[in-house]
Amino acid sequence: MMEQLLPHTFRLLSNTLKQIIMKTIILSDISNSKETIIPYGLRLAVALESEADVLHVIDPRTHQGTYSSVSDSQSISPGETLTQAETIKLEKHRVSNEMDKLLSSEGSRLNYPLKINRLIVENSLEEELEHRFALNPDCLVVVNAEADEDMFENTSEIVRLIKKAGVPVIVVPPGEKFTDIGNALMPLNIDRNNYISMKKLRFLFDHFRMTVNAVGVASQNDYTELELKAIAWRDVAKEYVLPHSTVKTNILEGKDFITTVNNYFHRNNHDLLIMVNDNNDSKKAVTDTIMFLKTIHSPALVYFPN
Repeated sequence: MMEQLLPHTFRLLSNTLKQIIMKTIILSDISNSKETIIPYGLRLAVALESEADVLHVIDPRTHQGTYSSVSDSQSISPGETLTQAETIKLEKHRVSNEMDKLLSSEGSRLNYPLKINRLIVENSLEEELEHRFALNPDCLVVVNAEADEDMFENTSEIVRLIKKAGVPVIVVPPGEKFTDIGNALMPLNIDRNNYISMKKLRFLFDHFRMTVNAVGVASQNDYTELELKAIAWRDVAKEYVLPHSTVKTNILEGKDFITTVNNYFHRNNHDLLIMVNDNNDSKKAVTDTIMFLKTIHSPALVYFPN
C-alpha cells in the first residue's frame, strides 16, 4: 500500500529514475501503403537529443523466389525466375533507394545535426529487435499504428511485440506531424500504485516537462473513494516520480472504460496517450491496449514492464 511506503524509499526511487534516452529506434514503414511515420520519429529524436536508428527488417520467410517483372540491366531479365537471394537483393536495393531519398529530404528540413543510422537488415523482426534492445536497453521505439502485411498483420501483432519487448513504444498514426508533448493523458491503475513501472518513462516526463493528466473511470457509487485515492497518488507521484511535470488526476464517471477515456482524451486536446500496463491481469491489459490503439487515432506510448 502507498501509505505504508516510507518517504526515504521514494527518495531513493526518485534518484534511481534519472536517465537519458540514448537511442530512438524508428521501425521503417517504407513498404507500407500508408503515409510514413519516419519524419515523426526523426523529429522526436531531435526533441529528445538522441540518436535515431531507422531500421528496416527484411524477413527471408516472406521473400521467396518469384518471377521478375523488371530488369536490373546487369544480371536479371524480365520474366526470369528469381531465387530467394535475388528477390531479397532486389528488395534491399528498392528499400535503400526509397530510404535514401526520404532521409535526404527530411534531414535537410531538420536544421539540426541529428545522427541518423540507416539500417537495412535481413532477419526476423523479433530476433532483430531482441538484438537491438540488448545493444540499447534504454531506447524508445517508434512504429506505425497501421499494420502492413510486410511487418505486422494486424494491431494485435503490434501489441504482442510491444509486450514482449519490454521497452516503451510510441505508436503513431500514418502521416502524424510531430509536436512537442505538452499535455498527456495516462489511464490510472490507482490500486497498484506501482511507481517503479514508470521508471523507463522518466526521461520523457523530465524532458518535455509535460502536464500529466492521470485518469480513472468509476461508477457513481465508487466515485468518492477513487477520487481520494487519486489525490493521494498525485501527491506522491508529483514529489517523487514526476517532479518536473504538472500532475493532475481526474476520476471520470462512465460505464465503459475505453470509450470514456477516449472521449475525454479528444475533448481536452491531449497530445499523447500513455499506457503503463502493470496490471496483474495481462490478458485484459493486452485487450485494452488493442482497443485503445484501434480507436484513439493519436500518438500513444505503450509500455509493458517486464
